[in-house]
Amino acid sequence: IFVSKIKEDLPESIRDIIKLIVNKEGYIGFNRVTCTLACKSKDFKLVIHTDRASPKFTNGIRYHVIVKSNEENYLCDVDDLEGNGLIEHRMDAGTIWTLDSTKYHYAHNKSNTDGGVHLIIDFME
Repeated sequence: IFVSKIKEDLPESIRDIIKLIVNKEGYIGFNRVTCTLACKSKDFKLVIHTDRASPKFTNGIRYHVIVKSNEENYLCDVDDLEGNGLIEHRMDAGTIWTLDSTKYHYAHNKSNTDGGVHLIIDFME
């Protein structure tokens, strides 16, 4: 994954996605929103991890807006670092995902031909 941190005004389409999430979830008390564009290469696999160490994740909520995907693009829940209790969630383009990133998880694009693009939106206190 590579990350872009361009400090410009968000395009109206991204603002609309943020408004959709806020209207659906009713967030009050989050005073900061960041957006990151993540590009997942073919055969990409993020190691099993948690995001417990960062206040960004323990005091906030992260959404993945799936912009580009394929049938082999997954977000995976696991019980531990060995990968026990694996549950794979296929991340289809046009869907929005959130997860408790303080629990064990990883991402895996099993395709050997197609990558993926996620718009990651973080709501923080």
